[in-house]
Amino acid sequence: MKNIIYIALLMLSLISGAYAQGAYPPNAGLADNTLGTISPYQGTYYDPHQAGTGIQVDLGSSGNAFVTYYSYSTTGQPDWYILQAKYQASDEITRYTTGVIGTMSGPFYQAFNGQCLGCPYTPNGGAVVTSFTPTLTWVNSREVKMTVGNQHWDFIAPNFDTGSDGDYLTGAWATTLTFAYAIDVSHIGLKQRNTLAAPVLMKPTQYPVVVAAGSENETNFVSTATTYVGSCGLASTIGLGAPQEPGFDTLCTLFNNQLQSATSGRGDALGGTPATMIYWYDKASNRFGIDLAILQTGGPNGSQYVIGPLGYHFDLYLEGPNSLVGRGIVVGQQNTAEGFASGQLGLAITMTKLPGAAATQ
Repeated sequence: MKNIIYIALLMLSLISGAYAQGAYPPNAGLADNTLGTISPYQGTYYDPHQAGTGIQVDLGSSGNAFVTYYSYSTTGQPDWYILQAKYQASDEITRYTTGVIGTMSGPFYQAFNGQCLGCPYTPNGGAVVTSFTPTLTWVNSREVKMTVGNQHWDFIAPNFDTGSDGDYLTGAWATTLTFAYAIDVSHIGLKQRNTLAAPVLMKPTQYPVVVAAGSENETNFVSTATTYVGSCGLASTIGLGAPQEPGFDTLCTLFNNQLQSATSGRGDALGGTPATMIYWYDKASNRFGIDLAILQTGGPNGSQYVIGPLGYHFDLYLEGPNSLVGRGIVVGQQNTAEGFASGQLGLAITMTKLPGAAATQ
C-alpha cells in the first residue's frame, strides 16, 4: 500500500503546481504517434440507404487488407468487386481534427466466376482489373464511406449481438491507461511513459452530466448520451480513490490521484472537488467517449457532473464486442513544467470485456 501511495503522489506532482493557459485544439508538437493506431472493424458492412450493396473487410496485422464489394446487375445477377490494398492509419492530429481513423484505396478487380444455388459451377474467365478506383475512409471503427468516381456509399457494421453498440459498455472491463509525457520527467523518478492497469466495473451515473460553459470545444459529449461511471467512484478530497466494488480499487487509487490533482488547478469554485471519469455512448452519432468530470453539489440545478474546463477527453472506438480502444487529449489549463500540456495527444486506453461480469443495473 505504501508503494501505491508513493507512486500516486509522484503522479500527483505531474499536474499540480503552476498552471499556464494553453492552446486548444491540439498542438501538433505534442502528438504522440507511438501509442498505436485505431483499426477498422473486421466483418460485414452495409449501406442502410442503398439496399442490396455491402462490403466485407478483412485486415492483417501489417495493415494489408482485403475488401469485397457486392452488388447486383440490372438482370438481378450478383456482381462482385475485390480490392486488395493497405490500410493507411491516420496520425494523431489527423484523427483528432478530422475524425478519420484511416483510409484505403486501389483498383477494383471484377470477379466473374460464380455458382448460383441449384445450378452447376460455370467458370467465366476469373477476375479482371477495372477502371474503378474506390477510396474507403473510416470515420469511425464501424463506419466507412466508400467513394468511386461521383458515387458514394455510407457503410456501417451491423450489431448482431445487442440493440445498440452502447449496450457493450455494461459489465466489467480489464482496463489499461497509458500516459505518454510530452516533457522529460525522469528527474522525479518517472519514465516518459506510465501505464496503469486494473479492472473497472461500469455503473449508471447517479446524476446528470453537463458541459461547463465555454468548454464545448473540449469534448463531443452530448446531453442525449447514455452515461456510466466506473466502479472507482469519485476521487476523495485527499486524492485517494473511493472504490464502490471489492476487487476494483487498484486503478481507482492511482488514476483518481491524477483526476484529483487535475481539478485542483481549476480557477472556479469547483476547483479541488471530487472527480471521476464519465464513460458515454451517443446512439444518434454512434460515438463513444470518456471525459473527466467533477461533481457539483448544491447548485441551482441540483447535483450534476460537470465536464471542463480542464482535464482529459478520450475518443473511444469499438473494435469488437469485447474490445474498446481510445486515444486521449489533455484539455484546458495543465502544468506545462512537469509533463502535461494543454492540447497534448498522448493518452491511450484499452478495455477488454471480462467474462461473467456482475450486472450493473
